[in-house]
Formats: sequence, structure tokens, C-alpha cells
Amino acid sequence: AFEMMIEPGEHFSEIEAPAIGIWHFEVAKRPIVGPGADGGRFNFREMLPWLDHHLKGTSPKPATGVSLYVMGDGEWQQRDQWPDTARYHTYFLSDLEAANTCNGGSLAPQPMRGELDFVYDPDNPVPTQGGAGLWAHIIPGFEGAAPSNVSQDGLCERDDVLTFQTKPLENRLLISGRIEVSLDVASTAPDTAFTAKLIEVFPDGSAYNIRDSITSLAYRNGGDEPLDYTPGERVSIAFDIWPVVWHTQVGSKLRLDVSSSDFPKFHAHTNRAGPWAEQTGADLATQTVFGGRINIPVE
Repeated sequence: AFEMMIEPGEHFSEIEAPAIGIWHFEVAKRPIVGPGADGGRFNFREMLPWLDHHLKGTSPKPATGVSLYVMGDGEWQQRDQWPDTARYHTYFLSDLEAANTCNGGSLAPQPMRGELDFVYDPDNPVPTQGGAGLWAHIIPGFEGAAPSNVSQDGLCERDDVLTFQTKPLENRLLISGRIEVSLDVASTAPDTAFTAKLIEVFPDGSAYNIRDSITSLAYRNGGDEPLDYTPGERVSIAFDIWPVVWHTQVGSKLRLDVSSSDFPKFHAHTNRAGPWAEQTGADLATQTVFGGRINIPVE
């Protein structure tokens, strides 16, 4: 999956230009990544000047903008700054009563009232199928969850995964920036987790992950201190999702999967409040989704 080696920011403004590329991962299993990706897990052309500056004290090179690798086009682009868009396509979770099937609920331009429950069992978590930030695969002999953009086959068939899809896209959509997902939820647990994963479903029916994230109810606002939660209370949660540049295909659908686990990428939440180091065992939790929205940054 697409990875930021150096995230744009003021503290990098005087050194080598940031590069947004596909390092740390194996190549995707469909033509999302082209032959010009250049670097595989590492791109030393971008790394070494930054390391020389911070570790050897060499003079920094003037910033020259941002280099972006566009997933779906298989090419690099140079930008003066990034992200540079304030335009979003907003979709609302709709037809919730159908969301526990692979045909799914809808990602629609207007919100619709509804709610749907699913049971989250920490002893039977949703398996990780692709994604960013996965490192264990570089260990020799590793046979665990594959990183990057991989097929999402089998996930929508689970009872603990809710699926929402757009209609087929009439034009290609260039997703560029930080995707925003927010949900209105409740749980029977005093603390639990929710996950969100954006997927492209190609015209041939194959589905590959774009971006994903997780949050707990205790840290639902991204703070450093846990928040109280009363079981059954309806709250709004938001997800911190890494930026991406991804060009969809004509006829594809965008799909949002909502669940409560993505293991082993993320530890399976025990559905208990408090530090995990002090807990033994785990509980079942009934999760309720009342609705939500996804803002997709586009160019």
C-alpha cells in the first residue's frame, strides 16, 4: 500500500523534498503499481540525503516540492505542495439493513436513518488482508498477513463486517489527500474498537484495499487521556487515516467496510475498559452502527 516515507511538514521544509511513495511493501497483486515505482521497500535516492543531514550534519538540499507516486496510474508526479485540494466527495452510510451482506448497504449523497447491529468476538477477529504499516513480513520465513494492496475476498461474507458501496463510477476519481471517516455508534461494552477500510471494487468484481484505520471508544477523539463510556451510549467517532494518492478506474465502486477488528495488524480489543496489561480474557460485544459519512479528497 501507498506509504509516506517523509510526511510533509514545516520541520522538513529545509531539507530534501518529501517523497510519497510505496516503500516498505511488496508490490500489489494487480496493476495498481506500475514498473516505474522504483524502489520496492526502499528508495535510497530519497532516503540518503535526509539521513546524511540528520545523522552526519551535512548541509540540507533546498526543498523542491513533493514527489508523489499515483496508485492506479503507475507514475510519479512532482507537486509544489501536497495535499493541495480542499474539494471532497461526501458519501453517507445508507441502507444499513442490507450492510451485513456482500451486496452491501449504500454510500449515498444523502443520509438515511437506520441502524444495524453486529457481534464482535475478540477470539474470532477479522483477519488482516493488506494495509500499510506492516513490518513483520520482512522477517525471513514469515508466513503471516501480507502487506500492501491485496484481495479482500471473503471479508464481506463475515457477520461482523458491514459493507457500504457507491454506484459504479462514471468517471475516474483521483483520490488525493487524507480520507475522513466518522461513524455514529454504540456498544454493550465499556470500551471497544471500530475499524474502517476504504476499498476499490473493480469492474471485474475484484476488490483491493486503499486505506484503513482503527479507533477505540476510550480514545475516540484522539486525545492522550481515555474518555469515559457508558455501555449503550450513542457517540460519534472519527478515524485517523494516512493520506494517499489513488486513481480509480471507470466502472469501479468505492466500498467502505466497517467492523471492530483487523488482526494481527491491530491487537484484538478485549471489549474491556482499562489497560490491556491488567486484563485476562475477553468479552463479546454487540456493536450498533447508526450511520456515518466518508469525505474523500479529490482533484
